[in-house]
Amino acid sequence: SSWIDCGRPGKAVLAFALATHEGKLYAGTCEPGKNEAGRVYQYAGDKKWIDCGAPAACNSVTALAVHDGQLYAGTGKYRLGGSALKESANLTLGGGIYRYDGGTKWTDCGKLPNTEAIGGFVVYRGKLYASSLYKPAGFFRYEGGAKWTDCGTPDGKRVEAMAVYAGFLYASSYDGGRVYRYDGKTWTDCGLLGDNTQTYSFAIYQGRLYVGTWPSGRVFRFEDVGRWKDVGR
Repeated sequence: SSWIDCGRPGKAVLAFALATHEGKLYAGTCEPGKNEAGRVYQYAGDKKWIDCGAPAACNSVTALAVHDGQLYAGTGKYRLGGSALKESANLTLGGGIYRYDGGTKWTDCGKLPNTEAIGGFVVYRGKLYASSLYKPAGFFRYEGGAKWTDCGTPDGKRVEAMAVYAGFLYASSYDGGRVYRYDGKTWTDCGLLGDNTQTYSFAIYQGRLYVGTWPSGRVFRFEDVGRWKDVGR
């Protein structure tokens, strides 16, 4: 089918995150102007987006997740130069997590230490987990209030995109073309995906786990620890 233009939320240069909550679609944006900030918008149909406010003063809302029936946003200072764009005039660092309270109101739920931008965001076994987009690597579990517990990372590697599949939490990484999985206590290296140097994204399709890669752009299907099937580009 053809694609339908659903409009542009705010002054977004990209919609960094998408999530559904209580039957509505939400987008977290990167808005890099000096007097701008990353915001969250609710889709109202027909190219219209309702402004739900800026959780923080940094340039991006980099992650969205629904936990215990409430919408959470992870924030960051996105380095636009890494995407061949002009760097943001907004120098405020992110790394904070916020809970949506309706309208344009957000509650501060704490900040990950040494983190300027949230990377992955996922609910696993009833707990919300968040990771750091940039170095140093970080992976944390939300304990409520503003408390986050450091759960460690696999060999000091960053864990980025995250997905829950068959009882484990799977994570991609920008520090080598590998995938790791977490069982609630320890990390397991699930192997290298071809000759790639970064793993980017997950999707579960027909009961199987698939991963997107860089720089080849090829998709791989998980067969077992250390075994991946190249399903093409």
